[in-house]
Amino acid sequence: MIDINILKKADIFKSLEQKILEVIALISYEQIYDTNEKIFTEGEKADRIFLLVEGKISIQMGNDKNLKPVIVDTVSQDEFFGWSAIVDEHAFTASAVATDKSRIVVIDGKELKKLCEINDHIGNIFRKKILSIVSSRVVHLSRKYKELIYSRRRTLGE
Repeated sequence: MIDINILKKADIFKSLEQKILEVIALISYEQIYDTNEKIFTEGEKADRIFLLVEGKISIQMGNDKNLKPVIVDTVSQDEFFGWSAIVDEHAFTASAVATDKSRIVVIDGKELKKLCEINDHIGNIFRKKILSIVSSRVVHLSRKYKELIYSRRRTLGE
């Protein structure tokens, strides 16, 4: 169990009642990750969600060993990531790597998903946040794709 004051600092949990925060604290624990340590890998079973307490996390796509992964997001303090654990897919759609030594709250994804299903308020909070994250990543990947196309055109002299 973790201290609920840690949860209260994160935007996603600020509007939740004390009782709900206590339940989430019961299904959570803290873990430390060293710089460059992988937290989870794209395609891996998604069974937990993470809240960054201290440090910095890079969200990367591209699991091919021959290509450099594309950074699609950077997670900052008091932000959550690993949302795949509460959607039907149940596999991480990207990898997460600690870019600094990081202190993270790990939340049981199955139990949090149950909370979201029985409490519409919690479910709506997480759905909105997930949509915001996905939208941000689509915009970022679109920019990266355009940069790649323009760079390739310049290289080919088009």
